[in-house]
Amino acid sequence: VIEGSKVLITFTPDTGYMIDKVLVNTVETTVTGNKVELTINEETTVAVSYKKIPFTITVKDVEGATITPNGAVAVGYGEDKEFTITANHGYELVKVLVDGVDKTSSMVADKLKLTNITSNINLEVVVSKIVYEVTEGSNQKYTITKDSEAKFKINALYSKFTDGGKVYVDDVLVDSKNYTSESGSTIITLKKAYVDTLAVGEHTLKVVFNDGGEAITNFTIVKVINNPST
Repeated sequence: VIEGSKVLITFTPDTGYMIDKVLVNTVETTVTGNKVELTINEETTVAVSYKKIPFTITVKDVEGATITPNGAVAVGYGEDKEFTITANHGYELVKVLVDGVDKTSSMVADKLKLTNITSNINLEVVVSKIVYEVTEGSNQKYTITKDSEAKFKINALYSKFTDGGKVYVDDVLVDSKNYTSESGSTIITLKKAYVDTLAVGEHTLKVVFNDGGEAITNFTIVKVINNPST
């Protein structure tokens, strides 16, 4: 080129790549629109390096699930990224959303693999607490000295109770000697000797299963008041 003339150099990255640095005689130079215009007053060497276009997978934090990796996850154009997604104890997985689209069916066990990433992505996991229903005995009334037991039936597999299940009354752990348990689905029966010790009024029963699920209901203790003889 003739000394003092201007030269326009255009850089064309391959698909998925962008300019990393342009060095003019080893000095980094600002590039606008993949182009640089140079005024040539000496022998000049131009060196360019490229890098993959970076994208971010934003993992929404959620109570009740563990997602690895999490937060803002950096990936390059065309790369794959695998996530491990597990519901925490007491929760169950409802769905996994990728940019609002349900991708739960794409999971293999607890893994979700996003392939050929070419844009920013939002990843959201939806979970719900495991809640079981008291199908029989809910809100029952127990009369001291009259009733013989307080029985509650819960729509949870009995196997979820036999290995580590617990019973609470008013958030106080009940000793297993004070109740019986049996299948069908799960039946918890508070023994008379125990129930008769409870104060008159409303109480809360909570049954916790080994998957972290809970069943909660209220029951009321009343006492028959005999009229004095006349």
